[in-house]
Amino acid sequence: MQQVYGRRLFSCTHCRATVLGMEAVILAAGSAERMGGHKLTLLYEKKPLIIHAVTAAIESCSRVVVVTGYFADEVTAVLEEEGLTEDSRVRIVHNEQAGQGQFSSTLIGLAAVTEGQDVAISVGDAPLVTPFHYRFLAEQLGAHEGVRVFVNGTPGHPMLCSASLAASMVKSTGVNSVREFLVGHDILEVEQKDPSWVTDIDDPTSYMLLVRPCKF
Repeated sequence: MQQVYGRRLFSCTHCRATVLGMEAVILAAGSAERMGGHKLTLLYEKKPLIIHAVTAAIESCSRVVVVTGYFADEVTAVLEEEGLTEDSRVRIVHNEQAGQGQFSSTLIGLAAVTEGQDVAISVGDAPLVTPFHYRFLAEQLGAHEGVRVFVNGTPGHPMLCSASLAASMVKSTGVNSVREFLVGHDILEVEQKDPSWVTDIDDPTSYMLLVRPCKF
């Protein structure tokens, strides 16, 4: 068993990636208003966006919590088609109050992870995230409460919360966003050039750029 800054890593015989001793929350509850309709089932390289997100997490983390809200049936259906609803490492939880915003889904997801586990938080429309991104976060955490990557000043996903930070966030009151909650906490901010950290599919233009990138 290897060590990464005091966090455990486990060898996985079922996948090519190293499985980290942390869990992941994938936020898949949004209304996709800017897209003009459901987006997580849109295809990229022949697979739905949500499948890319969940697969990268499950190849890296010991357990993955998917938070649904709007379009829950559609998200669950594509996960079922990939056999992920039968995977013991995947748990689907539903946010009945998804209209209250992403932070409400974040709290529901964090409440569903195993107590005492570090937790990576990512989004369902970030198809370029790979196991590398999760491993990078684990390597940076050390004694910090969390790690957040920025690309040209824009915060990216996934971000990593220590077990203590995740537990504190779940218990927080009077807070409306992750960014607001993190103020005053020991969060390591790392600047990176890789656009995969900040490539999320919010509207038709960003989707077209994903599937038909400009060539110069």
